[in-house]
Amino acid sequence: MARALSTSLKREMMAAQSGTAAVLLITITHASLAAPIRVCNAGQTVTSRGDEFLHFPFDITLPRASDEAPPSVRLNICGVDREFIQAVRSIEGDRARVALELVHSEDFDVVEIGPIEFDLIDVTYDALVVSGTIGHEPILNETFPKDIFGPTTTPGIF
Repeated sequence: MARALSTSLKREMMAAQSGTAAVLLITITHASLAAPIRVCNAGQTVTSRGDEFLHFPFDITLPRASDEAPPSVRLNICGVDREFIQAVRSIEGDRARVALELVHSEDFDVVEIGPIEFDLIDVTYDALVVSGTIGHEPILNETFPKDIFGPTTTPGIF
């Protein structure tokens, strides 16, 4: 499916040199968080649609093409501080949600792509890096068919 990017972003992406950049915004939400965790890779803290995204360097490792297993994406957020670690530790129960958005540095309020939402799975952290796998609900592990018709569950048909 083709993505509808703005003309200015397309022009900048096709240019040999550019003074602007595409910026990735990440929002991590969960019921146990006091406020969403918002980070960006812009090299500075930015405000997009009234929300402040703190600069933390991060990298996203895309999945390899494989028929053996469903794809999973690895997210590493570097240079985190104590407050960031405490927020991650407070996540309990259901999985946290991660929303990825691409904006243009000319106008941080215009979302070019996204939000693309994932579940945050297998979170690990140390003094410098928070890592996790982002993916979708494992629907391939669901039973099929969902309901089983047998003498104990539906005695009227037997």
